[in-house]
Amino acid sequence: MLELQLHRTLGSVTRRIPRSQAVVDLVMATGSLRTGTLLPVGGRACLEVVEPFAPLPTKLQIWGWRARMRLHWARPTVVPQPLVAVELSPWDATTIELLLVPVIPQSLHWGERRWNRYFDLAHASADTLSEHITSAQNWNVF
Repeated sequence: MLELQLHRTLGSVTRRIPRSQAVVDLVMATGSLRTGTLLPVGGRACLEVVEPFAPLPTKLQIWGWRARMRLHWARPTVVPQPLVAVELSPWDATTIELLLVPVIPQSLHWGERRWNRYFDLAHASADTLSEHITSAQNWNVF
C-alpha cells in the first residue's frame, strides 16, 4: 500500500475541467486562492489553502499547477484534518485534469469510517475547485 501512496493513487480524486491551460493561467493570476483562503464545500466543511497554487517545476517540462490544502471536517474531531495535494495538469488541448490526493503518511492506517468521510469531503472539494475554475468570470479562452 505504501507504494500506491508514493505513486499518488491511494485516495486520489480526479475531475476533468473543460477549460484550456490559458484560462487556468488567467484564473491563477487573479490570486483568488491565496494562503489562508477558505472555500466552503457544503455544510460547515471547508477547504483551506495551505500553500497556494504555483507552477510545476520547470524540470518536469510540462505545464501545470500544484498546491497544498487542508480539508476541514464539518464538525470538530480529535484527529487532525487531512492535508491534500492538488495538481492541475493538461488532459487535452481544451481540458484540464484536477488531481487531489492525501499527503499524510497516517492515511495508510485510516479505518473505513475515516476513509468514507475523507472521500465524501474530497469529492466535494474537487467539485468546489472545479466550479471555482470554471465560474471565474465565465472565461472561455481556448
